Amino acid sequence: MISRTSLIVFLILLLCTGLRGQLYQWQTYTNKDEITSLNYFAGNVWATTTGGLVRFTPALDTIKSYIKSDGLGRVLLNFTTYAGDSIAYIGSSDGVLSKFDLQDGRFTNYMFQGRDGANIELYNADTSAGFVWIGSSIGIIKFDRVRNGGEVKEIYRTLGSFSTELPVYDVAIFKDKIYAATPEGLAYADFANPYLLDPNEWHTTVLGVNDTLTSIGCDGVSLYVGGANGLFYFQNADSIKAIRPTDRLRVYDLSRKNRPVVMIATIPSVSVNRALFTLVDSLISVLPLSDVPREELNTAVIGDSLFVGTSSKGVYRASGGAFTRVPIPGPASNDLVGGGVTPDGSLYAVSRRGNLASVKDGVWSTITAPNVEKISTTIGHDSSVWVGTFGQGAIQYLPDGTSRTFNGANSELHGPNLYSDSVGVINGISTDPSGRVWFSSYQASPMRPLVVFDPHDSLWTYFDHADGVADYNVTCVAAGIGMVALGTQNLGVMVVRYGADPFNHADDTLKYYSRSVRLPSATVNTMAYDRDNRLWVGTPLGLAYFDAEIEFFYIVSLPEGVSSDVRALASDSRNNLWVGTANGLAFVSAGQSQKIAFTTENSELVSDAIQSLFFDNSTGKLLVFTTGGLSILDYTLGPLDSAVTVYPYPNPFVVQTGVEALLQFKISQRADVRIYTVAGELVRTTDVNKGWDGRNDAGELVASGVYLYYLLGDDRSQHTGKIFVLRK
Repeated sequence: MISRTSLIVFLILLLCTGLRGQLYQWQTYTNKDEITSLNYFAGNVWATTTGGLVRFTPALDTIKSYIKSDGLGRVLLNFTTYAGDSIAYIGSSDGVLSKFDLQDGRFTNYMFQGRDGANIELYNADTSAGFVWIGSSIGIIKFDRVRNGGEVKEIYRTLGSFSTELPVYDVAIFKDKIYAATPEGLAYADFANPYLLDPNEWHTTVLGVNDTLTSIGCDGVSLYVGGANGLFYFQNADSIKAIRPTDRLRVYDLSRKNRPVVMIATIPSVSVNRALFTLVDSLISVLPLSDVPREELNTAVIGDSLFVGTSSKGVYRASGGAFTRVPIPGPASNDLVGGGVTPDGSLYAVSRRGNLASVKDGVWSTITAPNVEKISTTIGHDSSVWVGTFGQGAIQYLPDGTSRTFNGANSELHGPNLYSDSVGVINGISTDPSGRVWFSSYQASPMRPLVVFDPHDSLWTYFDHADGVADYNVTCVAAGIGMVALGTQNLGVMVVRYGADPFNHADDTLKYYSRSVRLPSATVNTMAYDRDNRLWVGTPLGLAYFDAEIEFFYIVSLPEGVSSDVRALASDSRNNLWVGTANGLAFVSAGQSQKIAFTTENSELVSDAIQSLFFDNSTGKLLVFTTGGLSILDYTLGPLDSAVTVYPYPNPFVVQTGVEALLQFKISQRADVRIYTVAGELVRTTDVNKGWDGRNDAGELVASGVYLYYLLGDDRSQHTGKIFVLRK
């Protein structure tokens, strides 16, 4: 089902750009193992995470996740709270309060911004006394649930003698008062007081030394307040006392509406690891934990049984005296540096610090990877996944589940010391059309920043100062047909034309290009060759493409709404360009007649910070790897430009064993494609968005000769013509 957001975006684009037949549907995958809070209501355990909302239904043993494509306003979440009548509220760290109707599954989202236009972080809330009382980064927000469908009634920015717009990390209604946990202590007032905008109506108290209070727990009888320097208990505002003051508990979380209250805390005199406690009045008891990483504990709640949440390992449930992990399908983390779809149909997502994850036929699997920073990826023709690391060389993950690491000991991927088994910083990897893998190796010694590996015969070679390399401070690499480009930190782009064989350096030419030929910046972030073997370059100051015939860059403007800091590039099967930036995704049509910006504000893109792009030829989908997870864009390809003439390109079409090539058709709509011999025999049936790979229906490359094409467009228009195929 198309969400309302996607429909609105489509209508806007239809009216503003005339992009006929272009429809956008998003699918998002996020990691939900970083648990920020747990709550229990309506028979479910609700977990807020940095990747969305998760609902556990213990009675049915089921799990359901909610993300932006489900209508949730944001995925970086801090809390849930239940208002009754099947209505819950979810608060995010980037200023959105989501109202969730449990009966019809609909979300209504409200944006909160400060006087400076910045988003207000929402930390926690209480829905007592007819309002939603929200602790936020600027104070307490009193939200009217009913008026105009929901609106802010008042914002209490100054609480008594505390600093103005002090963060309120937690807020609770207890008996006739509202309490606020802040970095300067505890503030409280009568919640029914109509003059709470006046700071003098608030009382404040400092409960400890260097007092930072972060959490309030309540069981209906007693109230608990915890923070960096202790736990405090009281039944009214005049009888506050510290619990076990000599131990100086550090409190991370206190549950609500449970009796007993469940607490996550550290007692420095006993252990540096976090422990699980229960609180009844002023009595504290330690609960035994097994199979749970103690250092990662950060929240807990009692439902039909005890649930605990961790900072990166997900949720654990108590059963039979032990805890078992409740798995939530998804990538290994949300900070994704890249990945793609292999020829065998598996989708891979590579986490910067975590493991790799793959999904095939809807089933997620985790691939253990070393805890080293991963900074580049590419997909091999043999369905392997290559990962470049910071200081550990390159790792090849093979389809059979095994992996191989390449460094100075077993390859040409050296670190700064050539005469040792030093490991390199591989900040760029690219697979060329022949299946060779190219590497940019940062500060590889002695001056060998460009390395290539041919997996067909396991041969390595490199390019160094003898070939004309003038700098080893490189940033990225892009491999085309017969040439490869290397991006640098301050010398622009190095282009190597290696001819038919990169292992034969005798006929190579190497040349640097920078701002003197209109490259927007001498610092290069990313590069990619498109379907016409044209080099595109992304810099911190914009986008450009290289005209190899006149050795000149043409600057291409990006649509309004995205950053000029270009971080990722990919061309689709119709040679449209997709541009990932530090603040959004841009579409640039092949004829540059249409440019569209996608951000978290106008689409279901999971994060605006884009790190890598991959176009899947087999499905026609764009994979967008971000710091907040993976977004997949499924779209009907729009026109290349305003021309109405249909023609195939390239024509003649060269095909050869071991080299992937695609014949595309210039047409402004989707169409079915049939390829025939001149004798009228059907060779191949395909889709215009996928193109033709020069093979028949049996998967064999066709022979040289003349072939006929027949296109039937969605508007029932018919197009025919000739294709000249050259088989090498």
